[in-house]
This record gives sequence, C-alpha cells and structure tokens, in this order.
Amino acid sequence: MTPRTPQCEVSSPLLSSSEHSGVPEDSQPPTFPSVGLHPHAWPKWGCDNLPGAQVDFLSADFAEDTEVANTYPFKFLNTLEVSGMPSHKLSFKIGAPVMLLRNLDPLAGLCNGTRLIIRRFTMRVVEAKIIISKGAGNVAFISRIKFISDNSGLPFTFARKQFPLRLAYAMTINKSQGQTLSHVGLHLANDVFSHGQLYVAFSRAKAPANIKIPLLDTMHGRIGLMHNVVYEEALL
Repeated sequence: MTPRTPQCEVSSPLLSSSEHSGVPEDSQPPTFPSVGLHPHAWPKWGCDNLPGAQVDFLSADFAEDTEVANTYPFKFLNTLEVSGMPSHKLSFKIGAPVMLLRNLDPLAGLCNGTRLIIRRFTMRVVEAKIIISKGAGNVAFISRIKFISDNSGLPFTFARKQFPLRLAYAMTINKSQGQTLSHVGLHLANDVFSHGQLYVAFSRAKAPANIKIPLLDTMHGRIGLMHNVVYEEALL
C-alpha cells in the first residue's frame, strides 16, 4: 500500500493573511462554551464561532510494516486516534489558537505544549505566531512531520504524516503549567486527582477576577464545592 499525499479540503480559497479573518490575530473567543458541552467538543465550538473560512487538512496514514501494509485500508487508518498524534482531519481558520504537539526547536520556543495563533497557511505550511512563554511574538513556519507509534496497542507500527498541531481552545491543567493567562475558564466537572493540581489551575490567571469556574449542581450534592487533593507528607 503506497502512502497517499496529504490533502486539504477547502470550502473557499485559502486565506493568505490574518487580516481576512475580520478579527485581530491575538484575539480570543469572548465567551466560554456551555457547561453541558463536553470538553472534547470545545475545539469545534471555538472554530465554529470564529469568523472566516474553515480549511480541513487531511493526513497521510499508513502501516510501516511492509508485510501488513496492504492489509489495512486507508479508511480504517484514518479513523485511528492515537495518544500524542494529531487527528487525521485538522480544521483550521485564520486566527485560531493551536498547540504544538512536538519539540521542534526549543531554543526558539517551539516546544511541546507551546500555544500559537494561526496567521496564514497553505497545504504544506502553517504560519503561526507564538503567544506564550519563550519566543512570544515570534513567527514560526510549521510543516507536516511524520508521527510513528509502535506502542498504540495495534498489531503493526502505525505512521501518520500531519501538522504537529491541535486546536487549543482548551487544555488540561497539566499542560497549563508555567503559563500565565489573561482569562481562565475552569471546567471542573470532576475532582482533581493529584496534589497541587487545583492550585496550578487557579494560579494561571493574572487576577482572581479573571477566573470563571462553572460547577455542576450535582457535585457532592452542593453547589460551589471542589475537593482539593493535598498530601500532607509532601508539605513537610
């Protein structure tokens, strides 16, 4: 099975500049998604609420093992979601916030977890501006790279060629460590599970007034309560 060339599906011509989107490149969505919306659906919610044309970028998926390369059809490989890999289809708009999934150039600030704002793109390259931590304000050109997973539980070595990016309208508490944000919305539908995790979440914003925390009415039978995990032994 010969690997296919990565593709992009365009509903309108590719946009060449952030000024076409109608919003400043550093802008963020002004509202948070509803509490009832599952966090996995937030990227689509954010992209749908961003003005401008959406472009879908499709990956090239294949089995590295030549003896089984023709066994698994492309349609099956496209459905695989492997931890640490981008999805088969990435939907981007100019001005969308994204997160880098690989260490490309740590000295330039392009590390796993770095957040960027998309400025423009073609089928082969995404131009994005770093908005957090080291390298903030710098512009990076990100191309597709090859991801290989041999510990995914599959009976073959799976490979995917795709942009090392993911929409970043939301991130886990662990991913947010070391970042300072202007506004933070915490989705605490479940208790934190590690020592100091709640502190990390609350300390990401510059001011307490800039933190929004919707809690479900059914949590512990009372509104506004969250269990804080603290190991006293770690404080000694």
